[in-house]
Amino acid sequence: MVTSWRFPVSAATILALFAGQIAGQEAAADNGGPTLEDLFTVKSLGSVEVSPDGQAVLYTVNRADLNENETDTDIWMLRRDGSGWADPVQLTRSKQNDTNPQWRPESRTFAFLSSRESDGDDSARLQKIYLMDSRGGEAQELFAHETSISSFQWSPDGTSIAFRATDPESKLEKDRKENGRDVNVEDEPGRPSHLWILDAESGEAHRVTGGDSFTVGQFDWSPDGGRFAFSATPSGRPMDSWKSDVYVASAHDPEATPMKLTDNPGPDANPQWSPDARYLYYSGQLTDRYQVAMNRLFRMSVDGGEIEDVSPDADIQAGAFTLSSDGRGAFFSTTTGTTRGIFYMSLDDRRPVRLTPDDGVYGSADLSDDERLVVYTYENPNEPVELYAASLSQRPAAESVVAQEAITSHNGHTSGWALGNTEVLRWKGVDGRDVEGILVYPHNWSPDTGPRATVVKIHGGPSGVYVQNFQASSSTSDAQRYAADGYVVLLPNPRGSSGYGESGLQAVVGDWGGLDFQDIMTGVDTLIARGITHPDSLGVMGWSYGGYMTAWTVTQT
Repeated sequence: MVTSWRFPVSAATILALFAGQIAGQEAAADNGGPTLEDLFTVKSLGSVEVSPDGQAVLYTVNRADLNENETDTDIWMLRRDGSGWADPVQLTRSKQNDTNPQWRPESRTFAFLSSRESDGDDSARLQKIYLMDSRGGEAQELFAHETSISSFQWSPDGTSIAFRATDPESKLEKDRKENGRDVNVEDEPGRPSHLWILDAESGEAHRVTGGDSFTVGQFDWSPDGGRFAFSATPSGRPMDSWKSDVYVASAHDPEATPMKLTDNPGPDANPQWSPDARYLYYSGQLTDRYQVAMNRLFRMSVDGGEIEDVSPDADIQAGAFTLSSDGRGAFFSTTTGTTRGIFYMSLDDRRPVRLTPDDGVYGSADLSDDERLVVYTYENPNEPVELYAASLSQRPAAESVVAQEAITSHNGHTSGWALGNTEVLRWKGVDGRDVEGILVYPHNWSPDTGPRATVVKIHGGPSGVYVQNFQASSSTSDAQRYAADGYVVLLPNPRGSSGYGESGLQAVVGDWGGLDFQDIMTGVDTLIARGITHPDSLGVMGWSYGGYMTAWTVTQT
């Protein structure tokens, strides 16, 4: 039975807690905890890209600039030799974001996207493709399309680049803007996006797909460079964004009609060729309830035919996946409970094996071509994100990531921060269902200090999920900011959250504000019963679905 507690504070007033602490609670400046400004000094790392020869790694570092009220992303590189990893080197320093670095197959030069200025003309705001030598020198603009380039991929032989870009405005759209009629119409189709091929030597580009019958999403170049597999939605309408299917198109004959291979009610995405080019693998769903269904892994012949479900033989989803070089397995990352790890699955027995320890968050990752080196981002509640490298032992073995070492220290300045302890809190729902979440204690809390005021933060979705990441960052979680001022913070994962199987996702369908709300309340009851939370000092906040649940909570308690 859930006790009826009153939440006097909602999202609209929660920030006032920072200005006036409840009696007996310390301010961050008094105890060495992170201030609000401190949270913006934590950098984010991503876009990990191991060179084909395994001797270097490109990655991005995103930092916030409070003085300029903006964020900036730059590209960094690490090299290794017989003695280990050298210090990281910053390769780009543009005031615009430099993103999506990709090695050319020769492991010396790389391309990336940027909207950095070029000659100061109107095209300066467009994302263009730049080329840079990793050994030194300035980045050179390789190609500027008439619209922004959103993604790209090198051809297998490194002579060309395929890229995706939105079609330019029509004359009618331009006339509307000139006449002040540039209003947004609800669910009006946007301009379609299509594939192009750029010759990396001549700088000339030609179109691969076109028309208004579909808009291209993710794509993959076939091993021989002759075809593309891509996902596409039937239009640019926002409500069609979850209706993607898989197509195959010629890379050299723009007049040839792309062949549609799937026609599922749910989204089919992320197509990848098998090494022998006989099969396509892709993630998809067999239901139009895309928000409450896990992505599954499918295989089919590139010429069409029967679709085979090769999903993990477990109640977890193969998220962003990469086929092994021999085509016999797949690497993927996924969330299980409050952790995110890297897995390998043989396509023969479909049994997923967790390669990384069951703790923290293993994020952006990439493998060397020989699959003996894996580089990834990692963070946990006590350690901010950094880049790690490890050797990969016998692939199917559990926890076979060995010799793990941190190879960057972009966030080393946080080591002196006084942080509250963090734990995974587990409790029972009113129907006996297992529920869990992340609990962040105030700085220097102990049972002797007595119950404290508590903030409950509810994630969006409802298929979002709280995981064991660093809780003192403006880009991930600010829970330690509240803890620094003496508050307990509960980050619950009620039913409907990801990471708890498909039944967990679907348990909230048709029952928003029902048992999901009770899951949160029983978590609060657990904290009160343990003497951690004061029943008369409760605050609740959230965003998206969490905003809905915040409004619901303050009317039900």
